[in-house]
Amino acid sequence: MELLYVEWEDASSADSPGWTYIAGATPAEVRVFKQVGFVFDADPWCIVLTEAYDRHQMGPRTRIPMGMIRRAVYLDPGPTLPEQTLD
Repeated sequence: MELLYVEWEDASSADSPGWTYIAGATPAEVRVFKQVGFVFDADPWCIVLTEAYDRHQMGPRTRIPMGMIRRAVYLDPGPTLPEQTLD
């Protein structure tokens, strides 16, 4: 799986706990999150990232609709670290 850095805008409720008066409504706050994950799946509508994986399992996944993505950059894995032994 490829490693991806993503900045995405969250869809959220603008009011808490629910109903609000129109006259007193304040502008909705835009929330942009930054995330790094391994690309498990991608199609024209969304991308699915996982935080960790091995040959048989993967960690929690995040599904991000493409329309919410503000920026995406595939990360270069860089040089391989030397092997370490645990004593």
